Amino acid sequence: MKRPLNIFTAVLVVLAIVAVLLRAFGRNESFWFDEGMTWWLASLPPAEMLRVIRGDVAAPVYFWLMHAWQIPFGTSEHAMRSLSGVAAVLTLVPFYFVARTVLRSRLAIGVACALMAISYMQLQYAHEARYYALMSLLAMTALACLPSLASRRSFGAMVTFVACVGVGLYTHNMMMFCLAGLNVAWLAWPGQRTLRQRIVDVAIANIAILLLYLPWVPTLLQQMKWMTGAFWATRPGAQALGITLSAVSGVDVYAIPGAAWNLFGWHWNTAGVMAVLCACLIIGIREMLVTRESRRHALALIAFGLGPILLVFLYSQLRQPIFIERVFIASSAVMPILLAMVVDTGRDRASRMIGSAIVLIVGLLGICSSVSLWTETRKEDWRGAYATVAAMPESNRRLIAFVANEGELPFAYYATHDSHRTAEPRTGAPSGFLEIDPPKTIRRVTGEADLAHMRSQISSGKWDEIVLVLSHDDFSDPDGLTEQLLRAEWALVDETNLRLVRVLRFKSRARDGG
Repeated sequence: MKRPLNIFTAVLVVLAIVAVLLRAFGRNESFWFDEGMTWWLASLPPAEMLRVIRGDVAAPVYFWLMHAWQIPFGTSEHAMRSLSGVAAVLTLVPFYFVARTVLRSRLAIGVACALMAISYMQLQYAHEARYYALMSLLAMTALACLPSLASRRSFGAMVTFVACVGVGLYTHNMMMFCLAGLNVAWLAWPGQRTLRQRIVDVAIANIAILLLYLPWVPTLLQQMKWMTGAFWATRPGAQALGITLSAVSGVDVYAIPGAAWNLFGWHWNTAGVMAVLCACLIIGIREMLVTRESRRHALALIAFGLGPILLVFLYSQLRQPIFIERVFIASSAVMPILLAMVVDTGRDRASRMIGSAIVLIVGLLGICSSVSLWTETRKEDWRGAYATVAAMPESNRRLIAFVANEGELPFAYYATHDSHRTAEPRTGAPSGFLEIDPPKTIRRVTGEADLAHMRSQISSGKWDEIVLVLSHDDFSDPDGLTEQLLRAEWALVDETNLRLVRVLRFKSRARDGG
């Protein structure tokens, strides 16, 4: 009897090591928009940080943590991203606890751990200086409290659940949708507590969470009002829903065609990937529902994993679109357990074969997706954008202008870490990010009125050159008005195209005598 146990333990140890290494080491990509925002916010004193966040669409806990994290570890790219890496590694602990509770066979537990180790969504956000990995840790820890709460009234589990959800709400506003999924999962989880007792327990927990969150509610309402009609997310359709369901299942449908060809010589397209994956999930759900206990486990995990996705999808149809794939990262931490249920014990041979085929297909797609994280560049190249400007001779008569103006932050990150060059004046359209107080993200150029500040800079006579740095201009300046203005007034002397960033250098025709 010892041999199988030792082999099983060895397999789990190997999978744990692989999972930790994949989360600890990623590609050395440039900081992108949101990571620049993280660096800037975390550099502010906590009280000032809170004041600025209230005028944005964020919540404060992650930035406070990052502010403290920088004191011992510094502000290098690796140091700032390591906070997410630590959170992603810690998420493996509640994940394993839930997997051991739900799954009965060692094979199924091993399959769940393997799928979690290579989950591309978990890996991707383990390597970003953003709050998503922390959200996943808090949500999974709350989920891990449910087996105890479903079986008995546990003070420790109740306090942990309330604390994790409460901190989660102060980490990201979307945690409220995750709370709805957790509530349903609590009611569905198999255990000795009656439905009536559970309803009382859920009510107590939610009242405690509301009391903790109450001080932030006015800010949340203010943020919701401000972002109405101004947020960049578009109304999601069936394709967006399919891509998100694929992502939380560990499959990046955009990465599969190239990776599948490089690894296996397969020709696939995104529609084919989604069709295969949806078929696997539909068949897999049927295969999960074997016993009464497995049905209740499956219902609880589906409520936690898929419930928030469907709620946000519905909200985005009826109100302001807020459907963004990455906010569902907690769902990607529970999908490996759901998928592993199809190879759990208690099934006939045909069912086990079907389940094995599903796991094999999803696993291969997951490997392709994770490989793409190390072979494809995904983020804006702000490191390259700064290097392009830094290669120009220094001049106090050069203005650097950003559209979208949030691009000023990742650019400033690299400028701040360059001790050999004096920072040059910066602005943006409709204005520079730091030229209004408090600064606001998601500002757009949609008409002539939004160019007033740029026109005043052009006509001021203070500048011989203007360097226009364009990024995400399909949203921030969809008609290209800023570029058109500069091309009409000044002479374009150089253009550099980088990953999702363009750097255009203009010189005054009047100064050149043109």
